[in-house]
This record gives sequence, structure tokens and C-alpha cells, in this order.
Amino acid sequence: MSSTITSQLIETLKSSKTQSIQQSLKPGQMITGKVLKLYPSQRALVQLGNQQVTAQLEAALNLNGRYLFQVKSNDQVVQLQVMNEAGMQHSEKHTTQVLQQLGISFTKSRANLVQTLLNQNIPLQKGDLLKAMNLMEKFGDQKGFNQVMVDMLKRKMPIKASIFQALQARVEGQQSLSSTLHSVETDLENQPTTNRQQQLLQQIKTAMNRSTTNFPQQVLHTLNAHINSDRSESIHVLQKAGIMAEANSLQNLKSQMNHVTQNASTDKAIPQALLSQITNNNNSSSDMATRLLNLLQQQLPLQGGKQQQLQQWISTLTNIVKPEQAGNTHNNMDQKQVNTLHQKAQQLFFSNQNQALTQALKNTLSSDAYNVLQEFASSKNPKQLLQQQSASVSNMMSQFQQISGKQLTQQQMQVLVDWLNHAKQDQPQLFQGSKEQFYVQLKSSLQSSGMNLESQLLHNQDHVNQSLKSTVLQAMQDGSSSQLTEKLQTVLHHLNGMALNVQENDQLLQMNLQLPGDWFGLEQDLFMDMEGKKNDNDEIDPDYCHILFYLELGSLKETVIDMRVQKRIVQLTIFSDNEKASSFIKPLKPSLEHGLEQVGYQVSTVRHRSIHESQQESKVSNSTSSTYPQGGFDLKI
Repeated sequence: MSSTITSQLIETLKSSKTQSIQQSLKPGQMITGKVLKLYPSQRALVQLGNQQVTAQLEAALNLNGRYLFQVKSNDQVVQLQVMNEAGMQHSEKHTTQVLQQLGISFTKSRANLVQTLLNQNIPLQKGDLLKAMNLMEKFGDQKGFNQVMVDMLKRKMPIKASIFQALQARVEGQQSLSSTLHSVETDLENQPTTNRQQQLLQQIKTAMNRSTTNFPQQVLHTLNAHINSDRSESIHVLQKAGIMAEANSLQNLKSQMNHVTQNASTDKAIPQALLSQITNNNNSSSDMATRLLNLLQQQLPLQGGKQQQLQQWISTLTNIVKPEQAGNTHNNMDQKQVNTLHQKAQQLFFSNQNQALTQALKNTLSSDAYNVLQEFASSKNPKQLLQQQSASVSNMMSQFQQISGKQLTQQQMQVLVDWLNHAKQDQPQLFQGSKEQFYVQLKSSLQSSGMNLESQLLHNQDHVNQSLKSTVLQAMQDGSSSQLTEKLQTVLHHLNGMALNVQENDQLLQMNLQLPGDWFGLEQDLFMDMEGKKNDNDEIDPDYCHILFYLELGSLKETVIDMRVQKRIVQLTIFSDNEKASSFIKPLKPSLEHGLEQVGYQVSTVRHRSIHESQQESKVSNSTSSTYPQGGFDLKI
């Protein structure tokens, strides 16, 4: 980022969700603490980090004294040993003492790192510190070393050179991901290349929205690859979009593709001829793109097992409404089935956790069908409603069956996003101003980057998608010049940094992304921080979210957008030092409110603030803020 102040503001805006100290403390670690109150029976209130805890004293401590503690055990009661009974009045002295205690020789740079860790109340572990000092010998002169190393130790990441370099490239790297990719692209275009390097060149052009493969060619390339490997994802996408007949099978498609390939007059004529053959001459390139975009818009927010739950609900509804299939009549409806259907309708469609699905159904179903669904879910006598409104219920069932038939699996969704990304390059007017434009670009960017490459390999997926990261790794195996190899390594550091900046536990998912600005029509890279709560189903709760965008815009220049969502109420703050920002923002507020209302959110505030003034205010507020959740637990000192 080009501004230190902006970087500091972003760090301030990030909410720091740290586990409780009792869970994180380990024997041998050191941490600073302050005695806040002394109680009878040798008990005291001690501040460890930013959490106040009740302690049993076995050493004489002074009120308001600040001490360095070492964890002796962390069983039922945490036991801490005082490392400096005289207290920590002199920072240089206690920093030197910590280094001596850990058996590390004193240098000014080492002392600065330890002092930063103590000031931020990060527990110190001898083994990790020794590894950090070794990396300091190698990378200590690089800008931002302490910032990256403190982040690694705070997040308990492995202290390895590869991880440091990946994070450091994103924090203080001299070259952005965009500029590095441009430089690699130029090198590959101006020198003889291997097959792998040619693949990398095409991958970079695709990633930078300059693919030499147009939309119809990409559809057929994917379709051909899937048919030859007996995969059906692309076939199902085309069928669900209404482009290909449902009767088409893998074997039929193989025959059609072989026939067209053999009889085409030129190689250039093959893509359009294949499309005409497969789709029975019914779909132009523009019509195909429109149908695929419509298919995307019909996708419901069905996370986890909700897609299966929806299918089961529709199946139960069908068995009740169609007596000829279930062997019942309306007068002889199974009360148990009706009760189950009624209960599931309340949980799946109208619970607080599923408001996004509720809004999506409201936008997808006809008003009559949605009203019947609402009445059924809230009815005190659902069986009677099914009997009295049988025609309306049948219509609702028919619409649900159609909607369910359009839903895509994760693998099918990847195919759709890839095709739409190519269609967006060929036919930008189709996406102009639509919310799907950003969604397709972001989703495609994450897919093409290879951010989840290790996860795919870890789970032994049969088909690992070709990505920028996997292609870079393959190209690095070829004998490239040292200059090109260094650039490829920088790209790899950036891509590894994306994966390393994803943190997840039982309560939260935190993600930090740096994406090439070219992907979004920006001159500089896009930085995005996202933090989301998890609900009881271990899914991201759409009711609560915190997203930060860092942008370099043409008119507003450096801009930070802070979006906070609580109970589906959105607060938006735009930080910019451009005095005209407020006049730019005001006309856009009505369309923002309308767009968010369509997906079940309500705008509370939209305001503009200066970056520099906000950073000054945050310095004051940070002096009293808490990093750790408030509470207490017993420990012995």
C-alpha cells in the first residue's frame, strides 16, 4: 500500500478476535502482566494482555506493578512464575533480561523485536524466538521484518523462511502482484518458451482478463476435456441453462464432436460448428451467455447441507400433493408427513439463520407461490391449508421443482463461473452494472489464482483444476533465466500469502486477499479483509460480517471502505482525504439501499471520513481498547 497512514488505519479497523489467554498459554512461555488490585487471602486482580484475571499469589507483588511472568503449567489452575520481582520499570532492562533468560545474545534489532512482542502482550516461546532470530539474520534488513514476524508469532504460524517471504511480499513487497504478472508476461512473450511456460503465459492472460481464447472456444475446450475424461459437469451446466437438450449423453456428444472435427473446413470453423451441432443451431454466442447468466441468477444461497434439505422437502411435498405417486388422497394425507413438512418449512425458509434464502425465494417464486409458502409455514392447521388450496400448492410445488433442478454443485459452479468470466470479456455489455459482474470477477479470480490448490491435493481430489499457482510451480521446474525464476518466485510468494492469510476456527473465518487491480479495472491491486462469524451449523452467518476494502481510485485516490453488518443492518464508512468524496457518495446511496434491500439487508448509515483524521482518533481510542474478551479465570503466581 502506498500510504503508511492508510495501512495503520486498516490495521486499526480490523477487529482482533483472539482466543482467551487461558487457552493459548503454554508452559515455558513468557508474558507481561500488571497488578490492578490486591485482595485478602493473597489474591489479586492481574491484567494479562488486555484481560483481567483473578490470581492466587505465592510471591509478594506490588499494586500497579508490571511484571514479566513465565508459564509453569496450564492445567486446572494456570501457574505463573515471576521472572523479575523488582518489576519492569525500565524497558531496556527487562528486554535484556528476557534475552538472557532465553539464552539469546543481545543486539539492538533483537531487543526491538522482543520489546514489540512484550508491548503487544504476545506470549514468548524460546523455540519460536530462536527461529525468529535466525530469520532476522537472513531477512532482518528487509522493510517490515518486525511487522511480519510479530504477526507470525501472534498467529502461532510456523516460523519458516517460505512463510515469512510469502507474508512479507504482501506487506512490504516492492512489486505488486499485478506488476509482477505484467513483467512475467513481457518476459515470456519476448523469449523462446517451453510448453509449460506457454501454458503459464495463457494462464496469466486469462487471469488479467486478456485471454486469447474467446467465450465459445472456452466452452468447447472445457466440454471436450470433460467428455474425454468422462466428466459430466460442463454437460449438466449446459443442460440446466437450457442450452443443450437433456437427452444428450456423453457418448452422443463424443460422436458429434468427432464428426464436426473431421468435417470442418478450417480449425477456426470448429468452435462455432460444434456449438451449432451440440445445441441444435438454437443458440448464438450471445444467447448462450445470457442463458448462463440467468442460471447464475437462479442459484439459491444453499450452504452446507441445505441443498439436500431443500430436495428432501420438495420430495416430501410431492409425495403429499401427488396422491397418484404416494398412494394417498387429499382426505387421507399422512399427518406425520404434513407436520414434518410444516416444521421443515419454518426452519429452512423462515428462520433467522436463513434470511438470505427467504429473500432469494421471494425474488424467485411467483408472488402467489411465495404467499402460499408463507401461509403454510405460519398456519396452525397446515393439513387443512394443503387440502383447501390444492391448486395453489401444486403450482408452488411445480416452481420449487424447477428451481431445484437449476441448482449447481460446487464443481458445476466452477465451470459456470469460468465460462461467464470469458463471456464477460467478449460481451461486457451483458454484465454492465449488474451485481453478478463483481461476483463473477471475484469468484473467477479466486479460482484462477489456485488459492485452494493445497486443499485440493490434500483431499486427493480426482480432478485438480489448472490454476495460476499450479502453472507457476510447473513452469519453475523448467530451466528459466535467473531473472524470470526470481519473478516467478515473487508471484508464488503473493499467491501463498493469500492462503496463509485465511484463518478459521469454530467461531470465526478471517480472510485477507490481495488481487490484481486489472481484474477489477483498477490501476493498483485490490486489498480486501473479511471477517465473518459462524453459526450453529458451522456456516458463515450472513447476518454478521466485517469487510474492509483498500482501493486506489481514479478520482478519490487512496480509499478505504469499512462495511460492518450486524443483524443484516449495514453500516458503511468511506475513508478518503478527497474533500469531494461526500458529494460523490450521496447520489449513490438510494441505489445502494435498493440493491441491499433486494438481498435482505438494510442500510443504516453511509458516511465519509478523512483517513488522516480517523487515524489520529484511533490512536487515542486504542489506548483504552481491549484485544481479549473480558472475563476471568483462576491462576496461581
